[in-house]
Amino acid sequence: MLWMKAWLETRWRLLYTLALPLAAIALPHIMGGSASSQKDADKAAHTFMGVMAFFSVFNVAYLAGAGIKTQSPFAAMKGLEGSMHYTLALPVSRLRLLSVRAGVGLLEFAGVCAVVYSALWLFSSPARGSSTPFDLLELILAAIACMACFYFTAVLLATFLDDPWQMFGGMFVAIVVWFVTSRISPPPSFNLFGFAGGASPLITHTLPWPAMGISLTASAILLWAALKIAERRDY
Repeated sequence: MLWMKAWLETRWRLLYTLALPLAAIALPHIMGGSASSQKDADKAAHTFMGVMAFFSVFNVAYLAGAGIKTQSPFAAMKGLEGSMHYTLALPVSRLRLLSVRAGVGLLEFAGVCAVVYSALWLFSSPARGSSTPFDLLELILAAIACMACFYFTAVLLATFLDDPWQMFGGMFVAIVVWFVTSRISPPPSFNLFGFAGGASPLITHTLPWPAMGISLTASAILLWAALKIAERRDY
């Protein structure tokens, strides 16, 4: 029941997060633009990956939903809590409730990554380059793992912030991390956004293990903190 309830409350979010990046991928084909040189092709590929990375940041913050607070994505205003009290009254622990809701959003984000990056690989030859389908699979895994820490940042914020502030807060944290990493310039394999740049499996043909390890470790800590807040807070 919890899985179905979470799905019903996030399915429109899922459609929205699919529609925007797919429209961005389709736009150059609709406009009829094409790269006239290898330099232009490389620039187009870099731009495509940067745009997809931005959508990934937006998607993790948006699909994190409202934690255990159930709110409509079309009426995310203070006081409009939907079936929150019904959800909290169910005979389940806060751990199970938070795990299911966070799990549904994460699975949806993984599905969005698979569809969007597959579409980019299929329909954008500059982004595809000389990569193989296995490199595409590695890119999808890297995107999910590297963005997981920002997803669980949004899950943590959702335990004590209203829906719009949770989403903007999650995106703000991601932007701050991007700004800091762009200034200190860590090795691409340690950069959480490196999967869309110099550490992309489409280029290196390998996974950015250090960045993925950092993100997954931070994700575990953030989920633990979200659980502690959810267990102690009186909603």
